[in-house]
Amino acid sequence: MHHVLGMAKSNLDLSGAKGPKLELDLLRLAYAAKALSERGATCSCYLCVMNEPVAKRVAAWKRRYDAEKLVEVIVVPSGAVDAFRLLAEKRSNVQGMLNGTQGIAVEGKSEARYGRDAGEDYLHETIRKRHPGVRTVSDKVLLPLSVQWDFYGQTGDDGRTR
Repeated sequence: MHHVLGMAKSNLDLSGAKGPKLELDLLRLAYAAKALSERGATCSCYLCVMNEPVAKRVAAWKRRYDAEKLVEVIVVPSGAVDAFRLLAEKRSNVQGMLNGTQGIAVEGKSEARYGRDAGEDYLHETIRKRHPGVRTVSDKVLLPLSVQWDFYGQTGDDGRTR
């Protein structure tokens, strides 16, 4: 059996807490890859990001943590998402957070559904292309390390890309 794990982030930059959260997702994936390997399993781990500047930072972290062979970074192509809609959502999120800290009604301004869905959809699409026949596993008891991955699936083979 081969495990396929993925995380997607819709960040357009790494300001504030976004950088450490993304770095933690990379570390979770790398740790899962090592832990599964130590148990004799094979796996493919993917981290999906929205642009090249973020991907470059992740590449630096991969070198720092010796995770270059453990986690593959997927960059969502610019034409795959509505950049104006994503940017508007990000700006609305910031305004919603500012309003919330001042006791002003947020009124849905902090929702990030479009970015989340766009990243996860591209992650799922890429994984399905690279791992034909992958079965999505949703049983929380079976999730490696009990982490709520954005994608977790299994194949019956060794996972080599065809």
